[in-house]
Amino acid sequence: FIITSFTITTWAQELTKPMLYSHSIFKASQEYQQKHFASKANVVDTLNLPFVDDFSRSNVYPDGNKWTDRCVFVNNNFGVRAPSKGVATFDGFNEYGRPYVESEFSYGVCDTLTSKPINLNYPASDSIYLSFYIQPQGLGRPPAVNDSLILEFRNITTGKFVKINSWAGSAVYEFKYILIPITNADFLKKGFQFRFKNKGSQYGADDHWNIDYVKLDRNRNINDTS
Repeated sequence: FIITSFTITTWAQELTKPMLYSHSIFKASQEYQQKHFASKANVVDTLNLPFVDDFSRSNVYPDGNKWTDRCVFVNNNFGVRAPSKGVATFDGFNEYGRPYVESEFSYGVCDTLTSKPINLNYPASDSIYLSFYIQPQGLGRPPAVNDSLILEFRNITTGKFVKINSWAGSAVYEFKYILIPITNADFLKKGFQFRFKNKGSQYGADDHWNIDYVKLDRNRNINDTS
């Protein structure tokens, strides 16, 4: 009787609420800690251009040679007609596969994806652009209109991240190509960083966003879609 009651209760919850625990992320977190977490020597490295990641060479966690955190879920399942194999999915799970806040009504910043420091010590005339693809919902749950995906750049002088752009939540649409020029002298220095973060429900698998094919390089232009 106890087993039957538990099964019925669990089944009913799955019909009305988002998933509250990601077994695949939790399992991967245990394996990651055993193999990699003890070594942090590469976190302070400064990368040179070009910076490119299409998320095809990593699984569950983003590539530690390019990113400083591991909150997003790298997978082949949530993107709808993605530009390349693999996407980085933002939701309400932390890096251990658990909700950020154990409250159904929690709201705020959830996942972040922060680049390692990059050498952008170039003149504005070098035409530096950051490009990427974004998609709300995918095969997950749609973010509400008051939810958002946010892009920030790190001001080298102040050391603080500055909001550059944001996209409001909506139902799924085709991956949208975004191309942003970087001309501000506060960013054109060695140690530049950029980061994405999603704002929405902090209660598990809800308010999904996908990004794909992130590229930062010189000698580009507004028509560069290659």
